[in-house]
Amino acid sequence: MQERLALYIFVDGYNVLKFLKDGPIGESERRWFLRQLQQYTKTKNHNVTIIFDGASEHDFLVNNGMVRVLYAGVQTADERLIYEMGRVNGSVLLISNDRGLCADASDMGICSMGVGDFWHYVLVALGTKKTSGMIVQRGILIKTAAETNSELDTLMEHYCKNQSLSKDTDQYKLRCTRRSKDTKLERKLLSILRKL
Repeated sequence: MQERLALYIFVDGYNVLKFLKDGPIGESERRWFLRQLQQYTKTKNHNVTIIFDGASEHDFLVNNGMVRVLYAGVQTADERLIYEMGRVNGSVLLISNDRGLCADASDMGICSMGVGDFWHYVLVALGTKKTSGMIVQRGILIKTAAETNSELDTLMEHYCKNQSLSKDTDQYKLRCTRRSKDTKLERKLLSILRKL
């Protein structure tokens, strides 16, 4: 019997590629991106689904089904992502910088992560980047390292002191001190971060 996968990651394909690569996105960029995520899934044993806008003759699987590449067809990638995420039972994480899509996922109880933060985890898993022990997710500073690190603590304090919130960012509260109780979605995100 196959062991259940710990995490299902859904990736907004072109949204991520546009963040990572300058210029036009072609077949060679998609192949490079797919190779990076294949290596990541081999290291972490997560199930990754990448959805691209547009049509293709067929969707396909790589890494023994660990990485799925889907094309939205006549739908938008956002619509296909919402549909596919809704079909999964288990821990789900959306990777996108699209605020509307992330808000829709949040309404479904699905955690989302920005592209830069996720790519940091990919590079750390592949051994090409050392972890800093913190991420900034939607304006919330989150310490991901369990151990005490004076440099990291100083950096986080400095970040908090130098942030100014305007009226339109009130929904993205900066949290530098621990509240008595996290929201359900925050607890879910922290659980997922430990798996990445």
